Amino acid sequence: MMVLRLIGGTLCVLLLGQDKWFDTLKNRYLPLFWYITLGFVMPFTGMLMLLITNGDIQWLIQLLVGVGILCVFIDIAGFFGIFITSIMAALLVYVYWLKGSIHINIHIDSPYSVIWQTIFGACAFAYFLRNRQKEWEKFLVQQAVLGVTYRKNLLQTAQESSRMGVSRISKVCIYI
Repeated sequence: MMVLRLIGGTLCVLLLGQDKWFDTLKNRYLPLFWYITLGFVMPFTGMLMLLITNGDIQWLIQLLVGVGILCVFIDIAGFFGIFITSIMAALLVYVYWLKGSIHINIHIDSPYSVIWQTIFGACAFAYFLRNRQKEWEKFLVQQAVLGVTYRKNLLQTAQESSRMGVSRISKVCIYI
């Protein structure tokens, strides 16, 4: 259990220090490293620990919250790719490397911890979804402003070029 957390923490620290990476390394491998880190930290660790603890409810909730947060961070195609790959990898590690047999008995030791984890997970999920929605709305407003500005500049350039007798195409090409 500690090894999984140590590996996950190391991956996250490396991801936080991406500004220090070489440009060629960052441009080439950052998206792949981002997906590997998200897949390892969220669904892989949760599923592997759920199997190791034989269905402990806390790891089930951690897996579900991790999957919810994963939905927030990436698009739907990436989500399904990471989710399926991570779950299959966790099953393979558990069966072939840890030599375990799969049987899950879900039992509740402390209902208060389950309630606390569920409430905290739902609040975190809602917070990230709201921030994502705000970022999307901000992006749409920026795109609308850029589109209006571009159209105004193009219209103004075309009007100036017709007044000056310069062909529109050459003037627009110089402007762009």
